[in-house]
Amino acid sequence: MSSFSSILNSTAQNIFQIFGAFTASLPKPKSIFVLLHKSHVQAAVICTRKLGIHMRVRRRGHDYEGPFYASEIKTHFIVVDISDLRSINIDIKDSSAWIQEGSTTGEVYYKIAEKSNVHGFSAGYCTSIGIGGHITRGAYGPIGCLSL
Repeated sequence: MSSFSSILNSTAQNIFQIFGAFTASLPKPKSIFVLLHKSHVQAAVICTRKLGIHMRVRRRGHDYEGPFYASEIKTHFIVVDISDLRSINIDIKDSSAWIQEGSTTGEVYYKIAEKSNVHGFSAGYCTSIGIGGHITRGAYGPIGCLSL
């Protein structure tokens, strides 16, 4: 079993997020739940709602602002890490894909390329960014800016 500190530090893109002057005095997460199955998402939401604890979802990829490591809200919070939820199912016949939110854009590009020489996906330049953050927050890509 991993320790709290190793999990907290494991995906930090910028160590300043955890130990910098800005975040040093701010509350850190009380717990980190690493989800291994999609059913765990619902369980985590139900648990945090019943306990009245603020929940943040950590995906893969970038987190330059550090919202998963410190909080300006002076209440307890937990981090739900979904980075292991990375299933990708590409259906070339239907030109569709089912992608779990922990996948990176690079993994999506790769899976599409395995199935087709003509299909593509307009996403970001950086292949390490999480697909969930890309879709929900917007990102720059070869065709321009996707902002939702």
